[in-house]
Amino acid sequence: MDTKNKKTNLICGILLAITAVIFYLANHYAEFEMDDLWYATNLVTGEPLNSIKDVWQSQVWHFFNWGGRSIAHGQLQILLMWGETAANIANMLALTALIFLILKHANVVKTTLPQLSLAIAGFLIIFNINWYQTLFWESGACNYLYMTTWILLFMYPYMKSLQNINGSLENSHNNKPKLIEAWILPLGLIAGWSNENMGPTAFLATLAIIIITKKKTNKLIPWQIEGAITSLIGSALCILAPGNSVRVVEAASTDTSKSLLWRAFIRCYETTNGLLYYLAIPLMTLGILAFIYVAVLGKKIELIQILFICMAIVSWGAMILSPHYPDRASFGSMIFMLTPVIYLLSRILEESKIKEVYSTLLCILIWLIGIFRPIVYICQQLGWIKL
Repeated sequence: MDTKNKKTNLICGILLAITAVIFYLANHYAEFEMDDLWYATNLVTGEPLNSIKDVWQSQVWHFFNWGGRSIAHGQLQILLMWGETAANIANMLALTALIFLILKHANVVKTTLPQLSLAIAGFLIIFNINWYQTLFWESGACNYLYMTTWILLFMYPYMKSLQNINGSLENSHNNKPKLIEAWILPLGLIAGWSNENMGPTAFLATLAIIIITKKKTNKLIPWQIEGAITSLIGSALCILAPGNSVRVVEAASTDTSKSLLWRAFIRCYETTNGLLYYLAIPLMTLGILAFIYVAVLGKKIELIQILFICMAIVSWGAMILSPHYPDRASFGSMIFMLTPVIYLLSRILEESKIKEVYSTLLCILIWLIGIFRPIVYICQQLGWIKL
């Protein structure tokens, strides 16, 4: 490694360490509030959580009375029961895992890992319409940050197989079939049982990969099918939970004055708002980078990244079935856009042969724009800034 690379890695390493401190402080100053206060109790008895038995009892009640996100809310209750420090550490681990998995899915070259890690840290704030509630508020983090990370982990062996589609795909990730089958089953269940738009998206992605695999190799890979089945089961449990019907009935009871046509209009408006407002910045960035890569440089986008773009579209479009589209629900779709953004950015920097110093400065600028917001939040909590 030459001197320039060492300096670049040192600078990026220092900035990543600063990022970790800033994210941890933001987690520290984000108090348990709103839904956290309810989920910190046994939902049946109303008493504070004391054991895993309380969590189990709460989630059984929740499944039948208030919604199907049992995995997300189960891990939320465990963290709330363990306390603030455990929750902060878990949030940091989830953020680290998310950044690592985005780098892996984007197939980033090792020499550019430090710079692009900084870029991802910045984009996680810049692209995120509600970065506070999806990254630092505990209920939101468990529903969106954690579950999207689980989905990316589940999808990784599938995407790796797709990457090897022109090689010996039938042997990809199949050298230890028993080991893969052991962990792909629970991961599929967790990914499917994430939330109402992301779980089905993960299942449809695995189904697409199975079909492509069969078409290219005329073979079916057992672990791919098994993972797809468990993700389908998880999605069904999440969506068809009796508690969802209770919530839908309650939401409909407050909307009886509006006609069916008006409700359809509102659904279309909220879905459009999700794309052109919540996801506007990642959408524009993805479009610009794709134009440069394809139209200017004359390159083709990898099949994996096209699939991620399709997953972003499906997870966004599925929200038209929901009575409400809160801004934080766009987090998963944003991550599915961020992955090809990082892929395209890394390839453009490589293909255009931009000097390392300039590419590093660009990534630092992206990082700085993003990290400014949590810094301001921390300063507000310390009383240094009043807005």
